[in-house]
Amino acid sequence: MIYYAHLDQGGEGCDYTIGCGHKLQKLKATSLDAARTEVEALIDEDYSSEMTEVAHVKILEVATVLELDVAARYQAIKEKRLAAEEARRLKSEREEFYRLKQKFGGEA
Repeated sequence: MIYYAHLDQGGEGCDYTIGCGHKLQKLKATSLDAARTEVEALIDEDYSSEMTEVAHVKILEVATVLELDVAARYQAIKEKRLAAEEARRLKSEREEFYRLKQKFGGEA
């Protein structure tokens, strides 16, 4: 298993930074008891001052890790936007074509 500690300073946050006051830290532990001991030591060492004190800690036991192909996701988003823009452009051109056809009829 893989273990993470979610450390939360609590309160309303800091300066509007996303995730401010939250930290997700991968642990070296290989069991839940070892993870608890590691987190307790981490609090003693790094989070014992008034400025760094945490309000809540959750230990997460991860059984499955799935990595998302972010580059492919962004490429799909880009392609979808481009297709929508092309569809809007074609619609506008078609509307203009029919408007001009109405105005000028079959004149050449």
